[in-house]
Amino acid sequence: MDAVEVAAVGQDAQAEQAREDPAIITEVGVAAGEVLLYLDEHGATPVRRVIRELACPAPITFMAMGALVREGLVRAVRHDLEVILEPCHQQLVTGPVPEVWGG
Repeated sequence: MDAVEVAAVGQDAQAEQAREDPAIITEVGVAAGEVLLYLDEHGATPVRRVIRELACPAPITFMAMGALVREGLVRAVRHDLEVILEPCHQQLVTGPVPEVWGG
C-alpha cells in the first residue's frame, strides 16, 4: 500500500467517524474559530504554541488547523524545525464583536 492509498484510507475513516458523530464537526468548527481569533490577535505563530495556548484538545486543534489551511484562511510555513501558522489576511476580525454575539 503506497502513501496515497494510506491517506485515502485515513480520510475514509475520518469521514465515517464524522457521519457517526456529528458533534465532532461542531467541535472542529469551534476550534477553527478559536485558531483564527488567536492568529488575528498574535499574528504568525508556531503550531506548538497554538496547541499549547488553546483550551481545545490537541487532535481537535490539529483538525481545525488543517481545515483552515485547506480553506485558504491560513498558511502553514515550514521554518527550520517549526511549522508556523500565519493568517492569509492581515486581520481576520476587523472590528469589535457585536454585543448580540457576546462582545
